[in-house]
Amino acid sequence: MTGARTGHAGGICHILAVLALVTLGACAGQAGWQRDSRRACTPEDPPRLCLLAGPDAQQVVQVGGATIVPGECAAGPRARGGRIEVRVRDGRSDRDSVRGLRVRRGETAMISGVDGDVVVHERRRCEVTPEGA
Repeated sequence: MTGARTGHAGGICHILAVLALVTLGACAGQAGWQRDSRRACTPEDPPRLCLLAGPDAQQVVQVGGATIVPGECAAGPRARGGRIEVRVRDGRSDRDSVRGLRVRRGETAMISGVDGDVVVHERRRCEVTPEGA
């Protein structure tokens, strides 16, 4: 009896270990994001977030340790997608908002912080750029 229980318990431990790895692997890099001024990206590039510029937009976004303002973008530390926590501060309404966003490798999410809420306006797939462009 003891041997059967040990084998069963060992199987459960393996299942739990695999679930933990899958869960951890589903997150984009939560740190190491940096401002990115590139105008183009490729399908192999890390995910990017761009804060849309608007009239009188007094917004600041924090993502993965990077801080961006309207018209700026930030790129992840590695070429993998997942979920990332995005924090936006709207200076006009003095509101903060936090939202988990799904990001993908080779994609740029165009966001804003309307009234302090994180809004995704568009997701753009990166295209292969010609050599020397």
